[in-house]
Amino acid sequence: MSITCLCDDPLESVQNEKCDVADYGNQVVKIFGQKETGTDFDGTVNNSILVEADWDEKLAADDDTRIVVFPNLSDTERPSSEPNKETGNQVPYGGEEIIDRPQIINAAMKYVTGADLRKIDQVACWPLTRFWFLDNNNWLWAFNATTGEGIPGASFTTGTYQQMGIGTKNRNPFNVSWNNVCQPVPVAKLSFLRTKSGSNVSGSTL
Repeated sequence: MSITCLCDDPLESVQNEKCDVADYGNQVVKIFGQKETGTDFDGTVNNSILVEADWDEKLAADDDTRIVVFPNLSDTERPSSEPNKETGNQVPYGGEEIIDRPQIINAAMKYVTGADLRKIDQVACWPLTRFWFLDNNNWLWAFNATTGEGIPGASFTTGTYQQMGIGTKNRNPFNVSWNNVCQPVPVAKLSFLRTKSGSNVSGSTL
C-alpha cells in the first residue's frame, strides 16, 4: 500500500539551523497500534492526539478503535529507507521517478509473560493497521503533525521467543513495516504516554 505525501507547496526552503534543532530522541521506546477500521485521531474535540483523556478512551475501547501498546521496547532500530525508483527507459524522457518507499521499525520485547506470548501470536492475524511511536525524549511520531493521524498501511510481524543462553535476556522480536513516500513526523512532546500500557491489562500490553 502506497500513500503519497501532501505536496501543496514543495518549494519551501529547509532551515537546517544548528541552533534551532529540536530535541528528537534517538530510540523508539513505545509503539501504539490500532486496526485501520477503528476511529483515528483527527484533531477535533474529544478526538485530539494531544489530550490524555482522548488517549485513555481509545486505550479502553472494546472494539476496533482500541489502541494497543507495545511498551518497554529494546533493540529498537529505525533505519533510513531508500525509495524504490524507476529509471532510464522506464521514465518518459529518462531520469528517475520515485515509486514508493518501504520503511520499517525493528524492535523486541523482553519482559513478556505467558499471556503476552498468546497476544503476540494474535498480532500475526491482524489486518493492516495504523500506528504511532514514542521516542526516548517523549516525542510522539505520526503521519500528520496537525491532526495526529496514525501512520497507515502498517503490518506487525513477530518472530518467536528467543532463549539465547546464560548472560542474555530472553526476548521476542517483532517489526512494523509500511510503504509510504512520506516519512513519519513529530507531533508534540507527550510525556503522559510514557506511563500508558493499556487500561484493561497490566504489564506489557498488546
